[in-house]
Amino acid sequence: MPTEKPRSQFIQTETESVTEGDDFWSRQFLKLFELGLLDAVAELPESASLEAYQQATVSAVIETLVESGMPLGAFVGFAAKALASLDNIPTAWLPVMNDRRMKLIDLQIQETITVAEQIELAQLTEAMRAVVDSEANLPMEGAKALHRKLLSIRRNETND
Repeated sequence: MPTEKPRSQFIQTETESVTEGDDFWSRQFLKLFELGLLDAVAELPESASLEAYQQATVSAVIETLVESGMPLGAFVGFAAKALASLDNIPTAWLPVMNDRRMKLIDLQIQETITVAEQIELAQLTEAMRAVVDSEANLPMEGAKALHRKLLSIRRNETND
């Protein structure tokens, strides 16, 4: 028999602002996750493998997040960001990476993308953004030239 989970004040709408008491969500999530994990593990046979326990844990996390009001699409994006922070983010954006990302976007548009592909797409998108937003991609020579020109204009104005 599944454990009865408390329901009060857990789901927060996207329009509500974050307040000092928002750690309530995390505390409530942990309580519900623990109950969900206990239920998931109780359903495993005594001879269950480590992989089965790991799968039950991940399933309990996802179920609890969904119960908390997090859309699955948001979960995939957050998971990809977390995974990207653990992995080395590439310093170059290669054509093969862009081709794969475009193929995954096509699958997403056709609504035939799998969860694994959604995670891969989110990871590729994060990697692309990291490369695009990196200082290596800033037009430094143009910025330096503009800086010199502005300094020159400033000097000319103060000399006049």
